[in-house]
Amino acid sequence: MILLRSWSNQTVDGDISTCVSVAEDSQAWPLVTSTNDNCLGSDCPMYKDCFVVKARKKAMDADVVVVNHHLFLADMVVKESGFGELIPEADVMIFDEAHQLPDIASQYFGQSLSSRQLLDLAKDITIAYRTELKDTQQLQKCADRLAQSAQDFRLQLGEPGYRGNLRELLANPQIQRAFLLLDDTLELCYDVAKLSLGRSALLDAAFERATLYRTRLKRLKEINQPGYSYWYECTSRHFTLALTPLSVADKFKELMAQKNR
Repeated sequence: MILLRSWSNQTVDGDISTCVSVAEDSQAWPLVTSTNDNCLGSDCPMYKDCFVVKARKKAMDADVVVVNHHLFLADMVVKESGFGELIPEADVMIFDEAHQLPDIASQYFGQSLSSRQLLDLAKDITIAYRTELKDTQQLQKCADRLAQSAQDFRLQLGEPGYRGNLRELLANPQIQRAFLLLDDTLELCYDVAKLSLGRSALLDAAFERATLYRTRLKRLKEINQPGYSYWYECTSRHFTLALTPLSVADKFKELMAQKNR
């Protein structure tokens, strides 16, 4: 953390790849960075100093903006959701290596839920309890239950390094029970956080994520809908449940047409 503090006082753009003194996979990074899930946006007390916000403002004023496929597609999804934009509208778009777009687009037009997201949610609920809402012990209890249910689900998946069919997985009665437990603990987090809405920006954001994750889990359970590949994968400590559209052509055409209006 001392090395990170020293780097943060010197960096001009916040690019973590320039911090050579701390490994990219260091456990310290999640403690000092935000993700799309837990970012507080304009409610963050450091919003005006945020490197991402500064980069976006700079991009909005630019005549030419160069981005990779991932950022371009992320911007399309954000704009479709109505929550803002990452890069400005453009009169002309030029794609290099355009043949990569279908594979990358399938990641953005699908849905997924991972144990990392669930554990991060549990962590943020715990932080909100310990720093701002010490009078609400149920927050700690529901966070502990969520973390435990995520870990238990991972154990049910067996050996690490495996990627398989989610439809087949959910046919297993033991997996069904573990899946139901995940849903129940997310609902508990939702209910408990709802009681303290407005008292903590961090908890308010956690409440929104609990709502989103419940919706995703419900969608992932609907394995009989055609046109999607349902799959899962697990590492030694984590898992991901996901659905991916078999074709992104229609969706991509629709979003590109909206850009041209």
